[in-house]
Amino acid sequence: MHSDYSYSYKIHDFCNISSDYLLPDLSFFNEAFSDSDICNIHLSRGLLDNYNLDNFKKVGDSFFYNAHDDEFISKLNWMGFKWNFLVKGLLQKNPISLVLDQGFLEKFWLRPPFMKVNILLRIFIHLQLLSKHLTFIHSASIVKNENCIIIPAFSNTGKTSTCLDFVTKRNGLIMSDDTVIVNDSGYCFAYPSPLSISLATYRSFSNFLSSSSINGSKLYLMDLFSKIIPPPLTNNQISLPLENLIDNYSIPKKSRINAICMIQDGEGKVEELDPYVAAKKILSLARSEFFWRTHPIIQSYSYCNPSFDIASIETREDDIINSLVSNIDKIYLLSGKPDQFPVLIDKIFNTL
Repeated sequence: MHSDYSYSYKIHDFCNISSDYLLPDLSFFNEAFSDSDICNIHLSRGLLDNYNLDNFKKVGDSFFYNAHDDEFISKLNWMGFKWNFLVKGLLQKNPISLVLDQGFLEKFWLRPPFMKVNILLRIFIHLQLLSKHLTFIHSASIVKNENCIIIPAFSNTGKTSTCLDFVTKRNGLIMSDDTVIVNDSGYCFAYPSPLSISLATYRSFSNFLSSSSINGSKLYLMDLFSKIIPPPLTNNQISLPLENLIDNYSIPKKSRINAICMIQDGEGKVEELDPYVAAKKILSLARSEFFWRTHPIIQSYSYCNPSFDIASIETREDDIINSLVSNIDKIYLLSGKPDQFPVLIDKIFNTL
């Protein structure tokens, strides 16, 4: 590891991240850099309250840009709190620097929704991937008998419960329950994030999950409290890495995609899906979940830099998804309830 980095994360061979503090959402990728590794993104903390803005131009109410040094700073006040951070080098290849002010309230529940550190970081990771003909999609990914099915869907449709069903009851392996990296030639790459476990999920799979990882009583109280004060003001789920939930579990890093099974609410029906329609649906899901293009930082940065062309980056993403889908022979739309999806998908695995 380079001596000036406290933590390093290697997202396959696509993006290297150094950080001054631990990033739990990227725990799967925690790996020391070699001397030849290039850092793509560096995350640190600093004192930004009195940052010299002499060479900056104000952009909107709370952003400032320094074209000479390619520095972009947020001076946002929200609910009486300051949310200052600095982005440097977004137009350069390496590294992009993200500096959070020492007073940045990362875990404060009333933070602005677009100021979550993991969202800011994922935006920069996403841009790095797109520059290398890869992208994120909002999808689960399951491997069984060396075959892989990706499961694109909106949140709260049944991706996580389907994944847990496969890994606990059907000898499947999970690459991710929510987000995967794909390329334009039909491969996916693991991007596992901590699983969000609700009380209902815990009750369904408690016999299979590591008892030392989950406090059932705590989940019950969280669920009860959320019925009095509903989310997002309260939280009725706990997040844990998959390897903490299931003993001796390993996550496949890469797989050829053999089928796409999109899932949605319905009456237990399976139908073949036209590749063009599938690509449009996958892109719609991605743009609903990964809002890098509409984030105030990206919009303001594009305003200041005509060479940072959001439209051309979106076109690149379109091309990746269309090419991906064209490389997959079996594409299905599954309409059903969460408890039906594992059975339907297992039948498709049996045809591969």
